Amino acid sequence: MELTKACKDAWFLVNTNTGTVLDMFVGAKRPQITNMEPMKNSQQTQERQSAFESEQQQRILMEQQQQRAFITMQQYQ
Repeated sequence: MELTKACKDAWFLVNTNTGTVLDMFVGAKRPQITNMEPMKNSQQTQERQSAFESEQQQRILMEQQQQRAFITMQQYQ
């Protein structure tokens, strides 16, 4: 188990054997975790991971749309 920084104010608790994100913490300061045992299949953890994955997908779609718009603009110039 490892706590890794995802961006400036998000931390992930990662299972180093599988690479699975077990939990997510928001805040610039490193969270103090006393019990490194994962809360396997907890509802809250699943909701957080699902929300994070959804946000990632939205970001990717936005980037793809921006790239398409840029390419389209380049074609008409």
